[in-house]
Amino acid sequence: MWYHTDVNKRILAVRGCSPYPTGLPSLKLLSATAIIGAKLNFFVSGIVPPTLVDYMCHIYFDFNVCYQCSSANLKSKPSYKVYTFKNPYLGNTCVPFLHWACSLQCAEDIEIPAHAEQLLSAMEQDKQYYKHVKEAQDSSLYHHKNLFEHLGCCIL
Repeated sequence: MWYHTDVNKRILAVRGCSPYPTGLPSLKLLSATAIIGAKLNFFVSGIVPPTLVDYMCHIYFDFNVCYQCSSANLKSKPSYKVYTFKNPYLGNTCVPFLHWACSLQCAEDIEIPAHAEQLLSAMEQDKQYYKHVKEAQDSSLYHHKNLFEHLGCCIL
């Protein structure tokens, strides 16, 4: 299994997975694309006709929905994968989150603030860790480590 670390290449270009459809898209496809891109719960809204809901259920997984803007594109179109990491500590306990972006600009608009938040969180966690270590060193248990050094040797 491939695991992406949070060190580099947080924005990856994706070529697309199949030939891009040629010709004009149908009005049905254009309507479905707009609704999917709007990120609406089309099952609940009541605005979307049931036949269009059924159609969107069949085609939904053929799309990548941009996390940043209201764009939905067929997977055959080139796009970007963006990896972000929420509150990691020294890269050991972080779980990557995958976002799709329709353009490099949208990808950067997702990744740059997320990276800054990650760095601030890591600095705060480092600060808390060093505070905890200092408190442990200042505790009475740490100061009694030399207790047995002053006892003489006893041979029975």
